[in-house]
Amino acid sequence: MEEYPKAVICQLCSQPYSDPRILPCLHSFCLQCLLKEVERRSVKSFKMEQSQQNSGVVKASQPGGSKEGSQDGGSEDVKHDIKCPACEFHVSISKRGVNELPQHLHLGFEAKVSQCQFKIAMAHEVPCDACIGGSSGPSVGFCCQCLQFLCKPCCEHHGRNRSLHCHTLITLGTEVTREQLFPKKRPAPSCSVHGKESLNLYCITCECLVCQECTTTDAHKDHIKNIEMSQIEASSEREKISNWITRVQKKKQELNTAVDVNKQVLQQVEASKVKAAKAIRQAFEKLHSILEEREKQLQSELHDLILCKTTSLGLQNEKFEKMSQDASHYLDFASKFLQNGSDHEVIAIKRLTSTQLEAIFNKANSEQLVPCEHSDITASMETDSVGDELFNFGKIIDIRPSPQESIWEPMSPAIVNTVYKLKVKARDCNGRKYPHGGVKIDVRAELRPIANDQRTSHGKSENHWDGTYTITLTPQTTGPHQLHITMDGQHIKNSPYDLQVRKSKLDYSAGLGNPQLNVSVTSPLCIAIHKKSGDIFVGSEANCIYVYSKDGAQKTTIGSAGNGLCQFNRPCGLDITGDVLYVADCNNHRIQKLDRSGSFICTYGRLGKGKGEFYCPSAIAVDFNDRLIVADQGNSRIQILSSKGSFLVSIDQSKSPGLDLSNICGISLDVQGNIHVVARCNNSGWIIVFTPEGAFVSKHQTVVKPTAIGIDVEGYTLVCDAETNSLHVYDVTRHVCGTIVKNMQSPKGIVLHKDDLYTLSMQQPEPIGSLMSYRHPQQVMPQQPIVRVGHMGGPQIRVQAPQLPPVLGPQEVPLQAGRLLQGHPPGSCSLREALIIASALAKTSVPMLHSGAAILKIAEMEYSGANSIFLRALLDKKYALPYHVVDAVFSHFLRMDAAVGIRVWIRDYPAPCPLPVLWHQSLLTFVQRHKEDMSLEQKEGLMDLVRVKTHHEISHEVRRELLQSRCRDLGEVLFADRHNPSAHSAATLSL
Repeated sequence: MEEYPKAVICQLCSQPYSDPRILPCLHSFCLQCLLKEVERRSVKSFKMEQSQQNSGVVKASQPGGSKEGSQDGGSEDVKHDIKCPACEFHVSISKRGVNELPQHLHLGFEAKVSQCQFKIAMAHEVPCDACIGGSSGPSVGFCCQCLQFLCKPCCEHHGRNRSLHCHTLITLGTEVTREQLFPKKRPAPSCSVHGKESLNLYCITCECLVCQECTTTDAHKDHIKNIEMSQIEASSEREKISNWITRVQKKKQELNTAVDVNKQVLQQVEASKVKAAKAIRQAFEKLHSILEEREKQLQSELHDLILCKTTSLGLQNEKFEKMSQDASHYLDFASKFLQNGSDHEVIAIKRLTSTQLEAIFNKANSEQLVPCEHSDITASMETDSVGDELFNFGKIIDIRPSPQESIWEPMSPAIVNTVYKLKVKARDCNGRKYPHGGVKIDVRAELRPIANDQRTSHGKSENHWDGTYTITLTPQTTGPHQLHITMDGQHIKNSPYDLQVRKSKLDYSAGLGNPQLNVSVTSPLCIAIHKKSGDIFVGSEANCIYVYSKDGAQKTTIGSAGNGLCQFNRPCGLDITGDVLYVADCNNHRIQKLDRSGSFICTYGRLGKGKGEFYCPSAIAVDFNDRLIVADQGNSRIQILSSKGSFLVSIDQSKSPGLDLSNICGISLDVQGNIHVVARCNNSGWIIVFTPEGAFVSKHQTVVKPTAIGIDVEGYTLVCDAETNSLHVYDVTRHVCGTIVKNMQSPKGIVLHKDDLYTLSMQQPEPIGSLMSYRHPQQVMPQQPIVRVGHMGGPQIRVQAPQLPPVLGPQEVPLQAGRLLQGHPPGSCSLREALIIASALAKTSVPMLHSGAAILKIAEMEYSGANSIFLRALLDKKYALPYHVVDAVFSHFLRMDAAVGIRVWIRDYPAPCPLPVLWHQSLLTFVQRHKEDMSLEQKEGLMDLVRVKTHHEISHEVRRELLQSRCRDLGEVLFADRHNPSAHSAATLSL
């Protein structure tokens, strides 16, 4: 045996293990090696701290540590980060923690076996383990039972001793196997604290082996009832570990298969890369050849043009030169004989001379003495436009989207037995919008209740062929659910999601009642709720974050004052997603990212005006895709960052026309991911809405001094008002629904969590605030009996009565309301059935509140012929309905939108098609019965509607009824006296 086996060698000291300890990553090292590593790390931390102090940088020291103790190894409880040499797993541990690490007894035994085998085989001078005060010579044998090396006298003593003569002695220098050296049934290991005592007991409380002496110590004396024999514990643990081994082996096979598949995909990616690179090279080579051919054509055209011009100019030049020479000759001839000739000589040749001079003159005069060709020649290449096209030439397309980067957004609230819609947006591997939708992707969704005994809802997917998919499903039960969204069998980003399914829609008309929770908080600033546990996080002026349980008991405090890690200077914005807490650290001009327990993760941003820099961030929100929406108040903008802190979009004042973003009070997100901002501007409060991409949508004026905003799952907007110390609610059209909480005393924050609404306020001038929670005002429906209605000898209609609010009492409900409120989809009732039910309804006495509830439900549904019949029958009851019911019916016929005009809400009948008579009849009935319950604005809208959607017999009756009635907001003044037909011409034209 030449060397020790590699399995028993410590990677830190390169020697056989001595008292090996197991790290959480299941790698083992010697106890002394780990202590030296912690010592080395503590000295390194001390030197770094000293250098930071010398350079003027001050950081918060770790709790329990001291500068004096750091130089010589630090306190026993100071934790240091060490890295496992085998897998680089980071472990935060102290010196005391190293001693408390579990012992790897088996590995220690194997190391001892290897050492004994090595010593026996090599026959080195090994001292005797049995002699006292020094041996009489080197060891010559080894006792397998005593586990001792023995000298020659001790070996002889073993043979003569009656109690030891049965022990097995092995002579040094012989090759022995492990089975010969140690018996299969090994004795219990010795206690490291009490020497030779055997670890034959197991403490269930501490989950460790102990000896008999350990049971009397302070650490285990109170656990005497939970201490049993280790053999009893080992049998069950062997079975558990064996089961886990089987499961992990199966999972390992799956992982190996996944690795093989990934390798194949990597090979395919490389092949695709080569193929795409070849296509790119061929395309540009083709372009290059085309350009070269085009260059030759242009050069040829230029040569032909130059040749033509030079030929023409050359011929013209030769002609002009010949004429010039002839003219010179004639002039020379005529000048000489005029100067020297006599009169007879001149008269003799005058005719010839004059004729030639006249001919040359006329010939030159008939010519255009200008170049026959111009010299302007240019090459119009248009390199800029062609260069732009070439710069954008070609695209690298990821044929299939990446599920890990694809996102989703809800399109409607999750209500039991009601269709729930959501949209899935495909993204490529870089998180960019999927460029096309030509490839069919299998997108699925399942809504699984947390309770396993309840039904799972499966969704139907619709491919829009533009990279987006709409999924519809119907929740079957209420309570917490998990939404699983997969793309080609793989979960998309952050799937599964937590989703709370409600019993019914919300109703704020009756207020919230008394608070269920009322807790005093020191100087509160902001609030956030952990979705799973319900823990409440409250930012405080005390520069810390208080954590409360869902029942109001304080659990812990996170952070302290300062500018170090996990230190705050006015934490005025909080939001939590998963187990990650984001803090808008206002006066430190940064965003801190912590885990749920308050441990620091990282920071984003610094003081500045650039991208990703902040100046007093005042609010923060995290959307469905883990993007951070930060109110950068000092820079008058909103910044959107990725989950890793990289800059994405900036929303400044140029995107919010006429409004200043330097005083943002709160940020909230609706179910579609739209960003709702409440801010103070121009001595008033404003609600500004942006798309998830940062585009401006709308702005609406609100209370004068808003302090916080919240959007519930149905689109209602809740705004805290510091001027009236109350909480106001607005519907989706930004009309005030009412004040649901009063006397809040300087409201600071609001957050909606499942079925609860939490408010935060502060008493002035004392720095004590109140944290309150209210139950959401859902319409709770008690069960009613089955109602049977019919006539003698005719068919009997059996309808399940609906659940109505408790204030309505246990009286019978209208039949048609039962069918509609029970959750039947629109269009499931035929016109014949509707006429039969309406006929029975007309002869039945229906309480006013029941009738109002049914009308309100029908008005919220999409149009169908049966709905018009039901609506007309209920309106003919001539009840005095509440204004919010009248407003709902008005919205059923027409929806007012200040930005677009009038938009008719009839999906079954497009605008160009005439509306059915049933629709006009129900409209006329509504106007006849409730014409004086409508406002001036509503009547103007109906007048515009009947101009566009007319009926030759009914529309003029609707106009007459409207004009000859009063408005609820004008007192005794007739609508005809205030109606201005031209006031809504723009809305009419838009239709």
